[in-house]
Amino acid sequence: MEVIANRGDSSITINGKTIDLPASIREGLVFGNIYAVVLDVKYSMRNVFAFDEEGNQIWTIEEPDFEVKGVGYALVSGRSGKLIALCRGVQFFIDPKTGKIYDSYFDK
Repeated sequence: MEVIANRGDSSITINGKTIDLPASIREGLVFGNIYAVVLDVKYSMRNVFAFDEEGNQIWTIEEPDFEVKGVGYALVSGRSGKLIALCRGVQFFIDPKTGKIYDSYFDK
């Protein structure tokens, strides 16, 4: 998968298809056959999106389950073969096919 995405830009290009995003890019990661992108945390609590190899959006992450809403996710990582998003010190494990959170871990 060829991805052109720069921090601060508000669009990405995946395999030649340019996609406009609703906010600027904070980070991105090719994970298997998807591209996960984290938008500026001021955008929304649901600021992680995934696109397939054709540039189609396939999911938007769920909101983290906190009593007090805060900023959105800050990082997406592909450690240990798992797709992980971070928010407020909690690691959220994401199903790369659906964007559903299936587990979380708080590192004390």
